Amino acid sequence: MPAYYCYSAGDDYAAVSYPGFDGLRLGTSEHARQTEPYIFHFPDGNASIARMLVRALVPESIPGHTMDDIVKARADYSRLDTSGSPVRIRLNSTVVNVSHRGPTQTANQIEIAYQRGGKLETVRAKNCVLASYNTIPYICPELPERQKQAPSYLVKAPLVSTHVVISNWTSFQKLGIHQIVSPGSYHCFTMLDFPVSLGDYHFSCNPEQPIVLLMLRTPSKPGLPAPFASSSDQCSAAQALTLPTTFTESR
Repeated sequence: MPAYYCYSAGDDYAAVSYPGFDGLRLGTSEHARQTEPYIFHFPDGNASIARMLVRALVPESIPGHTMDDIVKARADYSRLDTSGSPVRIRLNSTVVNVSHRGPTQTANQIEIAYQRGGKLETVRAKNCVLASYNTIPYICPELPERQKQAPSYLVKAPLVSTHVVISNWTSFQKLGIHQIVSPGSYHCFTMLDFPVSLGDYHFSCNPEQPIVLLMLRTPSKPGLPAPFASSSDQCSAAQALTLPTTFTESR
């Protein structure tokens, strides 16, 4: 990747440039022309968007009605999957197979097999919407071959986003920094959370107060081409490195 790209693109998260370019007279970089920092998100990332969708589908699961009250609203998980509800959300249930019951052309039911609590269970329905991207060819063997092949051309690169709460951020204040770029480390990027307040939630404005650290990891397999050059091999290898990683290892 050309060094000039790093200069011109900068860092989307904090709108600051990478070191090493001072005095080169390269002109004004793209990120330096930004009038607003890249901080427009909910305090919990974009999880609030998913929470609002759940609240719209199962209103009794999360109290409130607005984007301001969703941040601190507590979800009642016991209300997500109740009999008689128009919408039932079943957590910890990984779908492993989707198929028609009987010949594809004449079947009037679909059977969905999923794993939950170490057991295989099934549910039947008239229709089914699959929205799991690359995994669809593996869980729906009835797909036409060309349709199975299509997702293989776009293999996603994994991005591990880790959030850590620390009791205070006085060390960051003493050093005069708000982010750390550390190539080669397990997490290559660490930064203080964005100063976003919404509703009753207020960001940490005093170094003595607790704060959330955002840490990013982009796993890769040394020796394989970069994802942008040949996405399939590198991204697949990176996924294989990520999937078995335990919570303890990622801390």
